[in-house]
Amino acid sequence: MKHTRTIRRIAIMVMCLTFVASIVAAALPQPAQAAPGSDSKLSFNTWISNGKVYIDISKYNNKAKFQVKLRDAETANKWYKMGTIKLAKNTAQSSVYKLPKQLAKTFYIQVCLKNLTSDKLNCKTVVNPGT
Repeated sequence: MKHTRTIRRIAIMVMCLTFVASIVAAALPQPAQAAPGSDSKLSFNTWISNGKVYIDISKYNNKAKFQVKLRDAETANKWYKMGTIKLAKNTAQSSVYKLPKQLAKTFYIQVCLKNLTSDKLNCKTVVNPGT
């Protein structure tokens, strides 16, 4: 009887920890995944700090030009076009953009790179720590 109670308590604790871990994992920025219409060969990291959007593109095999676009990830309304990034073949690049004041109080921001040649769109959702 005593062992059964202990086993139940342990099982409940494991279930609670699993639940909490799933909530924490959902709140963390997720790695870019190839969505339909996206470029699976494009790998980039992005984050927001001190009102700036940082983008690091890993080595990309083709010459390309990307448009950087931002929007509120929860409402998915208006796009904010930040600029373009030009890549030579087999290069990596880092860029920094000022976060638009309209998104300064937005918690989840979607950062997207649109390949201007192929029209493929790769996006990541990041947390704005300034909210």
